[in-house]
Amino acid sequence: MAKAKQQDVALRQSHDVEVLTDKPEWLTGKGRGMENVGINDLVLPRIELVQPLSPCKDKKDEAAYIPGIQDGMLFNTVSRASYDSLRFVPVYFRPQFLVFRTRKAGGGFRGSFNTAAEAEAHRQSLDDPGNHEVVQCGEHIILIVTPQGCEQAVLSMTSTKLKISRQLNSLIRLRGEDSWALVFELGAVQQKNDKGTFYNFSVKPMGYANKSVFMEGEKLYTMLQSNAKSVKTSYDDQDIVHDQASEM
Repeated sequence: MAKAKQQDVALRQSHDVEVLTDKPEWLTGKGRGMENVGINDLVLPRIELVQPLSPCKDKKDEAAYIPGIQDGMLFNTVSRASYDSLRFVPVYFRPQFLVFRTRKAGGGFRGSFNTAAEAEAHRQSLDDPGNHEVVQCGEHIILIVTPQGCEQAVLSMTSTKLKISRQLNSLIRLRGEDSWALVFELGAVQQKNDKGTFYNFSVKPMGYANKSVFMEGEKLYTMLQSNAKSVKTSYDDQDIVHDQASEM
């Protein structure tokens, strides 16, 4: 018994080490140790909208809760960072087809596919296909532009958001430049329909990217050209379920 207590003390002491909250000046910033990590070895986070029933507002849901989050804000599904708005450059667009369990059956994400036929085949293969549906999605792989640099993310636009996806694509085409040469601001607007009030994305053109951001965009685009179909996106049930319930 004494030995077990000694081991417990040792385990607790092993966590009592200094952790720096600010980046120390002696770090090199070379990113070594990640040489063999490619685009297919990563999960791209989604930027999502907070809706009235979003679990990220529920303090009792420790996995989903984001302190200080409010309706109409944006959040990163991997880092859980939140934003009132953000600036981004669009790098790559791909249509996707998502399979969901219907809200009446409890909701939940069941897969992402490159074609409607693949998604439908997966739906039919499930034990209860009648309780599942295929949803069209416009997926925009983007670089979030911050003073500290660029961050990769995805805007997944289904249902009412598809209109915003088409609007973004039209704005890019009108400029006649590489998509990552253009900076947009992403925000949220409140909308209503016969089913209630909800939030939707808004996109606003802000101008042109600087050379550093443009080169980052070109680098990501080059990687995606041959690997886009296998890029994994973060679809977490704790975020997807509320999105199903709030998308009208």
